[in-house]
Amino acid sequence: MDLLKVRKSFGLSQNDVSRIMGVSKGFVSAVENGRKTLTAEKEEKLVAYLNIKPKADVTVLIDYIKIRLKTFQYENVVKKLLQIPLDKFNVGRGGGQGYPCRIEHGNIKVYYQIEDTEHEENIDMGVLIEMTGSGCRLFETFLKEQERTWREFLRDCRSYAVKATQIEGEIDEEAVEDYLNFTQFDIALDERYNPEYNYDLFKLWGKVRNNQVKTLFKHFEPHEAFSPVGGLFQSKGLSLAFGKRGGTIAMEFYEKDKEQALKRELPVEDVQQIYGFKNRYEVRLSHDKAKQVIYDYAFKESNLYEVAVCIISSYLTFYDDEGDLDREWLDVLGSSKRYKFITEPKEISPEKRRRWITRQLLRELSIEYAVNKNTGVHFLMDSIRSYDFSEEEELRIEEETKYLKNKEFQYQARSTSKGRKLLEAIGMGEGRDE
Repeated sequence: MDLLKVRKSFGLSQNDVSRIMGVSKGFVSAVENGRKTLTAEKEEKLVAYLNIKPKADVTVLIDYIKIRLKTFQYENVVKKLLQIPLDKFNVGRGGGQGYPCRIEHGNIKVYYQIEDTEHEENIDMGVLIEMTGSGCRLFETFLKEQERTWREFLRDCRSYAVKATQIEGEIDEEAVEDYLNFTQFDIALDERYNPEYNYDLFKLWGKVRNNQVKTLFKHFEPHEAFSPVGGLFQSKGLSLAFGKRGGTIAMEFYEKDKEQALKRELPVEDVQQIYGFKNRYEVRLSHDKAKQVIYDYAFKESNLYEVAVCIISSYLTFYDDEGDLDREWLDVLGSSKRYKFITEPKEISPEKRRRWITRQLLRELSIEYAVNKNTGVHFLMDSIRSYDFSEEEELRIEEETKYLKNKEFQYQARSTSKGRKLLEAIGMGEGRDE
């Protein structure tokens, strides 16, 4: 076995492999470098892990989606992209999502702007399509009638953007990327009820409390609510939320059978038997991460179930009491490769943000500051101090801080001959700026 090749093909770290085989990380490194060899027993143990198939009956669903297109032609979006007759939509009361207007068919909602509203048109907002879980199920009935699939619809979104932005038949990729934005994409894995085997989410909560979970998330929140039923409190189900609201990725695992039992006013046992509900594992993605997964699914023919499992495995690893990978959890979704999100480099430009503040906000902020100073009320600074940064925003702050410190360092260094020589030596400059 070529351990290095196998490990990388499954996206595993040396620590992962050492845990699986029960050896040290140093031993794994030595095997990969040809200094040591694997015993048949250790090799069989790794192969057994890589071939673990889920015992649980798990189905995959697209559970929520938001798509923004930079156009004011909402009727055209409905007719040409959604391919749903306009007369099926009702005018919503008000707008929502920051838009003044909305039409809706069930939970398929289209937000838009028109010229005669009091709101100033903003092409950056354009038209927003939103489908909740029930909206996605409703849209699937239309897809079936249209003889389209989700994959084909998502491809059609790009085709629509290409057609709207091309000039004289030429495709402008930057214009397409600017025109079309998948702002939210949620994938749900439903673990069906099985009288012989289902995972207990309370065990998962216990693992978090016992430090038996390795994760990339910085935030975890368990929650269990109760409602009175017949004079007694009935659980709405345990919910385990990983990741921060407002971040580009979050997950929520919860007891769907108990949630649905209260909603449908049925005993939990009936919900399990009739509807087959047990647990739900949701992966919630936004912006760049939503786009990458959608493009992998729509254009690279990736299996959506496998993608969701790979993402969960990349962000959460559960261990048993002996410190080995938890077999009970692996029996739910199986073993999988890791999913690598690719972060596209973006220009760090605090100068651009400051120019925008100067143009758009300086007048009002200055007035608010003066009023605060005159009245002794510190609304402005208190609001700024109390703002709760998302993980993505914290990363942006860190990057911009490094950028500005580096820029100041280069400015100071270029003021002396020794500094300029130092910059040249470390590849950060070619002499004094003119």
